Amino acid sequence: MPTDLRDPRFESVAPVVLAGGRSRRFGRDKLQEPVGERRLVEHAIAALREVFGPRVAIVGDCDTSVRSAGDVWIPDEHPGIGPMGGVATALRRLDRAVLVLAGDLAGIDAATVRALAEASFAPPTARVALAVTDAPEATRRHPCAAVYAPAMLEVLEAMIGQQRYSLLAAIDRIAAESVVEVRCEPRCLANINEPGDLAGLFGRIAVAERVLDA
Repeated sequence: MPTDLRDPRFESVAPVVLAGGRSRRFGRDKLQEPVGERRLVEHAIAALREVFGPRVAIVGDCDTSVRSAGDVWIPDEHPGIGPMGGVATALRRLDRAVLVLAGDLAGIDAATVRALAEASFAPPTARVALAVTDAPEATRRHPCAAVYAPAMLEVLEAMIGQQRYSLLAAIDRIAAESVVEVRCEPRCLANINEPGDLAGLFGRIAVAERVLDA
């Protein structure tokens, strides 16, 4: 998308990919795993760039080839505590709202990114715009596909000081009217934790395409 067609409001939001995981269940660095024509981490980067342009920050301790895939790399100021440390680091270092994506979202697309970004401006009091997907048991919330306003930094740092590292618990501490839920397609938010998850994801995509073509 040409720069002059991007929503000017998005300049106040920094696009971020969280890349500090250890890939223990995958057995190797999953962010470098080839998925289609890109490595896994590059799917999130590409979706963010389509909406925000070439200003994607990679946050977290990761391989140098993953760092260089983004436009800037920021080391995690709270290593070892999971995504909360990466989000807090991004908010502090970038000094604006951040739209964060996990680095292992093979199905993420620009439409989902744009929906999250737009939701963060309505209402203007929103502190979190959070992706949610419908599941058979209950709605699932995705704190690693969300927009966090600068005001969330105080909440996250308080939680870190208490050694409580759940992003969802942090979101539950703020007023419900400050959280905007954005319903998304499950395939866009499917995390890749094990090698078999890739086959399962692309199987679901193929089924969805056949349904649309029918």
